[in-house]
Amino acid sequence: MNIFRTTAMASLVGITLLAGCASPERRIEKDPTSYSKLTPLQQEQVRKGDISIDMPDFGVELALGKADSITERVDVKGSVSIWHYKKQDTTTTSVDYIGFYNPYFYPGFAPVIVNNTQPAGDRVRVSFSNQKVIAIERELKR
Repeated sequence: MNIFRTTAMASLVGITLLAGCASPERRIEKDPTSYSKLTPLQQEQVRKGDISIDMPDFGVELALGKADSITERVDVKGSVSIWHYKKQDTTTTSVDYIGFYNPYFYPGFAPVIVNNTQPAGDRVRVSFSNQKVIAIERELKR
């Protein structure tokens, strides 16, 4: 089997495994105790990867995964924790150079350089007070 085909298959298997670990089903399997504490409606939402007002923080983590970042807002009403879920990675694949020398890869030759770009901003922002969802902000498509 040619080295490029082997490398491509290994990359595809790795991407598939990573995607599988990131699903609500996998997170539920890893933490069935937290899942069982949710109401039946919340359990259904988590399975769909969705969240709702009054959902506990562990339910949001089961549905969406760990937040990319967390900030805190403090005002006269108290403290609010905000979980930020960044926009999905838009991965573009391009053949940068095929040959015996490639400035991005040593030794030898690398047929494909993957260029990852991460758009700025959040796709979902979830606000919590007392470990329950009080607000959900989602980017709407135009």
